[in-house]
Amino acid sequence: MFDRLDSLSDELLAAYLDGNTTPEENLKIWQVLQHDGQEREAFEVACNSLDIPVFFAASSCRNLCVIRSELAVLQKRGKEVTEEELIQIALKQHWYEEEKGTPLKYIGKLVESFGLKVERRFCREINELFRELEQGHDVIACVDGGELSGNLEQEEFEDRWIGEIPDHVVLVRNIDYSEPPRVEVYDVAMEEPVRYYPLDCFIDSWKDSKYYMISIK
Repeated sequence: MFDRLDSLSDELLAAYLDGNTTPEENLKIWQVLQHDGQEREAFEVACNSLDIPVFFAASSCRNLCVIRSELAVLQKRGKEVTEEELIQIALKQHWYEEEKGTPLKYIGKLVESFGLKVERRFCREINELFRELEQGHDVIACVDGGELSGNLEQEEFEDRWIGEIPDHVVLVRNIDYSEPPRVEVYDVAMEEPVRYYPLDCFIDSWKDSKYYMISIK
């Protein structure tokens, strides 16, 4: 007999959505969701009542992935600034919350404050991103971090029953269309930040943000 839905606390559900649950806790949640349709519906209602960071980028690396990505861009452009200075600017301007991260609409605000031109948009195809790279622009893509480096089975389950959650950003450095095509990214959450992912894997994780891109000229 599976555990009933009321055995899942708000804290456990929030931890699951943030990717901070154990394999045993994941199994418990999946069993409850798969038990019957009524419980799945109740679960979705419960999730909607939580303060879930669906529109926040950064449930990893201490919620600093946006700030650290923008720091990498600024340092590449020769700007002398530290991570702590950017954190204080973002906190003062309400662009960043320590417990959640950075809302999508505020990504790029830090580099803008240093005089760089930023364009934000939802793309229709990967070639829009590729054209920005060809022009020498820096590109930040909002993705589902778990779909790039996590448990794919769990992420597919999450997309189906909970919704698509863009919880991370990466700097896109190159798209290689040779066989097999792949994307090179700079991921500040990784110990070795330069990563390569199959193109279809990257597109699938990017899709969770409706293909949201920040281009820095």
